[in-house]
Amino acid sequence: MKNSLQIILIIFITINLSSCYAPKYLPKAASIYQNEYGAFIKYRTIDNNTFAGEIIAVDSSNLIILNDYSKELMTYPINKIKRFRLRYALPKHYEAFIPIFILYPAIHGYYSLITMPFHVLITTLVSVSGENDFRYTSRKISYQQLRMFARFPQGIPANITSYDLN
Repeated sequence: MKNSLQIILIIFITINLSSCYAPKYLPKAASIYQNEYGAFIKYRTIDNNTFAGEIIAVDSSNLIILNDYSKELMTYPINKIKRFRLRYALPKHYEAFIPIFILYPAIHGYYSLITMPFHVLITTLVSVSGENDFRYTSRKISYQQLRMFARFPQGIPANITSYDLN
């Protein structure tokens, strides 16, 4: 019993530590359509460099982001991007419910030896799928569709400077 509790604790800690970084400017699920910022994107170039930031604009040949680390505006050619991951809202976190749902089968008595692994598996799958909500990859959407998630989907207006974007 002590070993199984240790395994459950290790699974719980692993799930919590494996969750992805989500910037604070991303909206919660209920307020997706009222967000004034662009989505968060992390992309890898063909040179194996990785960049992350807010999507400011996307045109036919360039991706313009506000880099999360340097807070500078970056323009990168689309044809030099190998792949990307996009997050447009904060993920749902179900990890807090894992201990509750793991203990729930204890009411089954001896049958809990059979039902507990199913509860662990299903609760873990639900929490992992909650992390993947509100996310797209380069396999799912095109660069034309990526434009929808930019702060300025029709391009940066002429009267906006990089200083205004911070």
